[in-house]
Amino acid sequence: MRNFCFFTICFLFCHTAFADGKQLYNHCKQALAISSGANPSKGEHVNAGYCIGFIGGIADLNTLIKSSGGKGLFCIPSS
Repeated sequence: MRNFCFFTICFLFCHTAFADGKQLYNHCKQALAISSGANPSKGEHVNAGYCIGFIGGIADLNTLIKSSGGKGLFCIPSS
Protein backbone atom coordinates (compact mmCIF):
# COMPACT_ATOMS: atom_id res chain seq x y z
CA MET A 1 0.00 0.00 0.00
CA ARG A 2 2.88 2.34 0.74
CA ASN A 3 4.27 1.85 -2.78
CA PHE A 4 0.87 2.55 -4.29
CA CYS A 5 0.60 5.82 -2.36
CA PHE A 6 4.12 6.83 -3.39
CA PHE A 7 3.46 6.22 -7.08
CA THR A 8 0.08 7.91 -6.90
CA ILE A 9 1.61 11.02 -5.36
CA CYS A 10 4.42 11.02 -7.96
CA PHE A 11 1.86 10.64 -10.73
CA LEU A 12 -0.21 13.54 -9.45
CA PHE A 13 2.79 15.86 -9.21
CA CYS A 14 4.12 14.87 -12.64
CA HIS A 15 0.69 15.03 -14.21
CA THR A 16 0.06 18.61 -13.08
CA ALA A 17 3.01 19.78 -15.17
CA PHE A 18 1.05 18.91 -18.32
CA ALA A 19 -2.57 18.39 -17.42
CA ASP A 20 -4.41 19.45 -20.58
CA GLY A 21 -6.24 16.59 -22.31
CA LYS A 22 -6.36 18.44 -25.63
CA GLN A 23 -2.59 18.72 -25.71
CA LEU A 24 -2.18 15.02 -24.87
CA TYR A 25 -4.64 14.19 -27.67
CA ASN A 26 -2.64 16.30 -30.15
CA HIS A 27 0.61 14.67 -29.07
CA CYS A 28 -0.91 11.23 -29.53
CA LYS A 29 -2.22 12.21 -32.98
CA GLN A 30 1.36 13.12 -33.89
CA ALA A 31 2.58 9.75 -32.59
CA LEU A 32 0.01 7.96 -34.76
CA ALA A 33 0.99 10.04 -37.79
CA ILE A 34 4.66 9.18 -37.28
CA SER A 35 3.82 5.48 -36.96
CA SER A 36 1.91 5.76 -40.26
CA GLY A 37 4.95 7.11 -42.06
CA ALA A 38 4.59 10.90 -41.78
CA ASN A 39 7.75 13.02 -41.87
CA PRO A 40 7.67 14.96 -38.57
CA SER A 41 9.66 17.93 -37.37
CA LYS A 42 11.92 17.71 -34.31
CA GLY A 43 9.24 19.14 -32.04
CA GLU A 44 6.73 16.55 -33.20
CA HIS A 45 9.15 13.76 -32.26
CA VAL A 46 9.29 15.13 -28.73
CA ASN A 47 5.50 15.42 -28.54
CA ALA A 48 5.03 11.88 -29.84
CA GLY A 49 7.53 10.62 -27.27
CA TYR A 50 5.60 12.38 -24.53
CA CYS A 51 2.41 10.61 -25.57
CA ILE A 52 4.06 7.20 -25.74
CA GLY A 53 5.70 7.71 -22.35
CA PHE A 54 2.50 8.95 -20.74
CA ILE A 55 0.40 6.04 -22.00
CA GLY A 56 3.16 3.59 -21.07
CA GLY A 57 3.30 5.05 -17.57
CA ILE A 58 -0.44 4.66 -17.08
CA ALA A 59 -0.24 1.04 -18.27
CA ASP A 60 2.66 0.40 -15.87
CA LEU A 61 0.69 1.95 -13.00
CA ASN A 62 -2.22 -0.36 -13.80
CA THR A 63 0.11 -3.37 -13.77
CA LEU A 64 1.57 -2.27 -10.45
CA ILE A 65 -1.88 -1.95 -8.89
CA LYS A 66 -2.90 -5.39 -10.16
CA SER A 67 0.32 -7.02 -8.98
CA SER A 68 -0.20 -5.67 -5.47
CA GLY A 69 -3.63 -7.29 -5.25
CA GLY A 70 -5.74 -4.40 -6.47
CA LYS A 71 -8.51 -4.48 -9.06
CA GLY A 72 -6.67 -2.34 -11.59
CA LEU A 73 -7.79 0.85 -13.28
CA PHE A 74 -8.75 -0.77 -16.59
CA CYS A 75 -8.41 -3.99 -18.60
CA ILE A 76 -5.80 -4.11 -21.34
CA PRO A 77 -6.99 -6.14 -24.36
CA SER A 78 -4.91 -9.19 -25.20
CA SER A 79 -4.80 -8.42 -28.94
